[in-house]
Amino acid sequence: MKKILILTIAIFILFTIGVVAVECGSIPTDGCEVTIDTTFNTGNYYLPNGISINADNVVLDCNGSTLIGDHSINLSGVQIGSSVSNPRLNVTVKNCNIRSYNFGITLWLAYNSAVINNNVSDSDSSGIMIFAQSSKNTILNNHATFNRRGIFSCGGGNNVISNNIACNNYPLIGDINSCDNTPDDIGQNNFCDWANDWNDTGKVGCTYTCAQATGDSDLDGVIDILDKCPNSPKEEVDQDGCSNVQFCAMQGICGLSCNLADWKHDEPFSNNPYDCMTVIVAKEGGYQPTCAGSTCAD
Repeated sequence: MKKILILTIAIFILFTIGVVAVECGSIPTDGCEVTIDTTFNTGNYYLPNGISINADNVVLDCNGSTLIGDHSINLSGVQIGSSVSNPRLNVTVKNCNIRSYNFGITLWLAYNSAVINNNVSDSDSSGIMIFAQSSKNTILNNHATFNRRGIFSCGGGNNVISNNIACNNYPLIGDINSCDNTPDDIGQNNFCDWANDWNDTGKVGCTYTCAQATGDSDLDGVIDILDKCPNSPKEEVDQDGCSNVQFCAMQGICGLSCNLADWKHDEPFSNNPYDCMTVIVAKEGGYQPTCAGSTCAD
């Protein structure tokens, strides 16, 4: 297992050295890079070399687009970071459909970043891979299905992996894996049937089985079993299926600013002065929203 992993790393590095890319923009091209906040025009894009994120503090919103690979060896659909000289900080990748790569989404020396609301499938190695000392990242509300491995955490720890559906990946190999249960990673409310060296907090394996990953009565993108506001209309919602108004009423924080904040973190920060970023993400089993004057802050 270790020899295979070392060979994989060596080939991965070879494929990431010396590549010159162009900015992706709203219509991505094969091998392009993201260095600014980017929203794709919704569509299907054949990108066998995938895309890379080569700047800090950026949001990539695929806007429901599908990125399609050709199973090329050791290439990722979306890659965050690539080497010791190119780590990444505070990157968000969301709303992507990614299939037929070796790795769907790779966090390689990525820190304080987020992978949210993505569907990753048909990966030869791992759907979502946290690697090379990547730490303090959030993997939230993703579907990692029909891959060799669903989610593989082999980074530096202190990653939050929550509310993900990792199902129908290779039996025994694992829906959610970690390297010897990577210390200090936090798992909550995940769905899986095969967990290797992985336990959600206070559980053995995942919190829920794949058979429980059904139903979304109010069509807000939150499965009924996790939905704390089951009749909330589809609008700005937090990870528990509650609208801004419902969430703010429960938390009792920040007044009007709370209602206006981008709790779901699906808008560029510069467009929303009340943006509370991702502070709403559960940490240690509870929310940690904070206030700074009349507005929310992370």
